[in-house]
Amino acid sequence: MSTTRGRPVDDEYSQFLVDQVAVMVKKEEEFYSRADYLGDLPEPRGDSIDEGWRQKAAEWMFKVIDYYDLDRDIVNFSMAYLDQMFTLSALHHRKDKENCSLVAIASLKLAIKLFEPRTMNMDDMLKLGTTLGCNFSHLAVVEMERDLLWTLSWNIFPPTAFCLAYHMIRMFPREVVRTSRYIMQELVKYMTELAVCTRVFVRQVQSIIEKFCIMLGRNG
Repeated sequence: MSTTRGRPVDDEYSQFLVDQVAVMVKKEEEFYSRADYLGDLPEPRGDSIDEGWRQKAAEWMFKVIDYYDLDRDIVNFSMAYLDQMFTLSALHHRKDKENCSLVAIASLKLAIKLFEPRTMNMDDMLKLGTTLGCNFSHLAVVEMERDLLWTLSWNIFPPTAFCLAYHMIRMFPREVVRTSRYIMQELVKYMTELAVCTRVFVRQVQSIIEKFCIMLGRNG
């Protein structure tokens, strides 16, 4: 048995988990910082994206994920791509809501490719995209996916708040029974899903969000 910050953890996992968390925190500091891009529009137009649009995009992603019974943490990855894209490219300065919706579709498509073993039919994705009020071709989605990869410099494995929290919960001492860990994990997962829909957390690094969620989960 060894200790981490004064707490006993299983020898089998302790150093491995500590190293994983350290790498994720370092990655988010070096590659995945984001700005409040919704607040930097010089003269917002009626067709510019706003806080409501971003929330709608996140909720749409959850609906797609739930419809296909995929892992909901995929939305955290998708929204990370979307936020990073607008932070780095200022695309939202030049495009209206409809064209920015293409970023949401391409972000979700890319995340599903990377983190879900099952594939998703492009036609289905485009049909579901009409609920965002847009209609795009296969080629448009593929081209936006390519633009995402180039703009993000292929940094496409961002640590999410839930992923960090999952690792931290696994480092809880043995005295915390498995049922309690599971309940906290589900509470934290729910809170990270709420956070990803909320603009106020866009500028926060995921490790900060993870800490808040774990604190709230322990009190819940």
